[in-house]
Amino acid sequence: MPGSRKLRSALSDAQAIQLPGVYVERLEELNSEFGHSIVLLEEGRTQIRRFNCFAYALGVWDNPAYQEMVSAHAEDQLALINSALVSKWIAKRFLEEIKPGDARADDIVAYFYRGQLVHFARSGAAGVLRSKWGANEVHAHGIWEVPANYGNKVRYFRRPDTKALLRELASLE
Repeated sequence: MPGSRKLRSALSDAQAIQLPGVYVERLEELNSEFGHSIVLLEEGRTQIRRFNCFAYALGVWDNPAYQEMVSAHAEDQLALINSALVSKWIAKRFLEEIKPGDARADDIVAYFYRGQLVHFARSGAAGVLRSKWGANEVHAHGIWEVPANYGNKVRYFRRPDTKALLRELASLE
């Protein structure tokens, strides 16, 4: 398993914690034990239940048009963009796959577990990624400083234009 197996396993367990204070304490404990670089970000904290890792990495989580679509699907707000939909976009090449060395800030790092897409992160400066983990906050982290259940394989994609992405979503309704 890439990265520290023990850290990644502990992050999988921590991800299930729903109490923000307890979660923060656990990340601090894991930092003392493993010396990780994971940082919780303020971004999105007020709307944490209205977007997932896919909407975040694709850069639409805070777009008013996207938020309107989410509100229209109030019964299942996080599922508007999900792994099944994104997998279809990958298959039809709506998302352009790129070589790891060609990734630039705001491109997408996709995590796969046993061949199935499970997580998206947004690339940033100096190899730092940003992503939303489950029901928890947005994190800044290294490529393998993620829960073990996110898998052991990554692929890189160019982030699509926001307008094109919103048109693609609107066509599904």
